[in-house]
Amino acid sequence: MDHGFASMPPAKPLQTYKVIVPYSESAHLQKRFKIEYTIEAPDRETALQKAEREFFAYTQYNSASWVRVIEREGIRIWRVLPDHPQTPQTIDELATRLTSGDEDVLYNTLTSLGALEDASAGKLIIPLLRHPNEDLRTLAADTLGRLGDPANLPVLLDHYRPEAPPHLKASILSAVARLGRAGDPVSDVIAAALGDRDPRVRANAVEAVERLKLPTTTRMLAPLLEDEDNRVRANVLKALWDTHDRARLAATLREMATHPSHWMRASAAFVLRHVRVEDHLRLVETLLSDRVPEVHANAWKALLEMNDLDCVPLWFEHLNPLHVADLPRIQARIEEIGPAAFERVLAVKPRSREEFRQVQEILDTMERRAYEQQGWFAWLKAKHNRFFGRR
Repeated sequence: MDHGFASMPPAKPLQTYKVIVPYSESAHLQKRFKIEYTIEAPDRETALQKAEREFFAYTQYNSASWVRVIEREGIRIWRVLPDHPQTPQTIDELATRLTSGDEDVLYNTLTSLGALEDASAGKLIIPLLRHPNEDLRTLAADTLGRLGDPANLPVLLDHYRPEAPPHLKASILSAVARLGRAGDPVSDVIAAALGDRDPRVRANAVEAVERLKLPTTTRMLAPLLEDEDNRVRANVLKALWDTHDRARLAATLREMATHPSHWMRASAAFVLRHVRVEDHLRLVETLLSDRVPEVHANAWKALLEMNDLDCVPLWFEHLNPLHVADLPRIQARIEEIGPAAFERVLAVKPRSREEFRQVQEILDTMERRAYEQQGWFAWLKAKHNRFFGRR
């Protein structure tokens, strides 16, 4: 039985954000103040929450007789990125390029603004949803979603029409998934999109159902487990995993893992990054041996999400030049497993100088951890096993 194996969403990598919080003080009602924070967070919304917590913590610590109030409409957040504007003034200057008649300028500007995630550019992006160039309309919708301002949701929904190009509909659905909140009137649009002829639209609609946790449309996902498109099926598995018949979902996943289409197998490997099944490691190992690069790459990512003892030999067995950059992550996983992994690492036979160096570094770290956590005797035992044990 697969019940009891819950979904396991991979942790989002942390990004660096600048957050400017404007505020007023009851002691100086005519003055406006600003405070700037540098925040590490997985996304824009979390960065804002962290900045507000720091603001209120500072206010409580400095308990003055006056009251400080955040002026939320003036808050600005953007990602710290190399080769991108990094002040409100320079970001605003970048946004003014959206009035250009040059499509290349518009494309590059939208791409940069989407990466920065500064919501202040939204009002200049909205007119581009009516641009004659379909690619620019699609990029404008995607960028509005990345800016993270829920105020842009109504205009995006207005531009979702059955006759719209599939790329634009898919992009709008992705933006809706990012911007939507409980109670927003998005169910009808998403329900219609689940039956769209284009697989990209259906797949993005399923992602929106999962992200927004829409109870009225979740029941509509089960028939899509038989969808002909691999991405649609994969998204349905992820969306239903915690609420639907786990045995049926696991059977669908195993069927995809052995499907004649390598795209189905690649999607099965993708799903294995996010959920756990009873024979999880065996499925991952089978897909790691697949000769199709896309399948192997997704299976490798699934393996890196695990920290089971039996993963240790597989990490090194399937390590290749394309994966050397993942060695620090493997080291972190081994450290999570702890002393039990020491013997498994000792048995590794490195196939390159870089791999040998990394293995030695991992063993050095494990010896140091043994000393820090258990003292000299544990360190001596680890040393003995390393130099005199069976390799």
